[in-house]
Amino acid sequence: MRKSKLVESVDHYALMRAMSSLVESDLTLVVIDATIDELSHFDSRIIGYALEHNKPIVIVINKWDLVEKNQNTMMQYEKKLREKMKFSSW
Repeated sequence: MRKSKLVESVDHYALMRAMSSLVESDLTLVVIDATIDELSHFDSRIIGYALEHNKPIVIVINKWDLVEKNQNTMMQYEKKLREKMKFSSW
């Protein structure tokens, strides 16, 4: 099996496990890496799935200490994140 297929297979398995666990959960905790500019496809799928199942969602921004900051960084980050998650009704 090629490395890319293996990674794809592992990612698919992780997503299926997360979705299975989400159905049984009372709350969805999504941890987003602040140093990565894009919301991952995995994160988007989990958030969408949680919304479909009417699960409360808590979004945690990890590694915030590693982001270069100025006065507007937090507001800009929040705006960008909300734009990427416009499929939800925040």
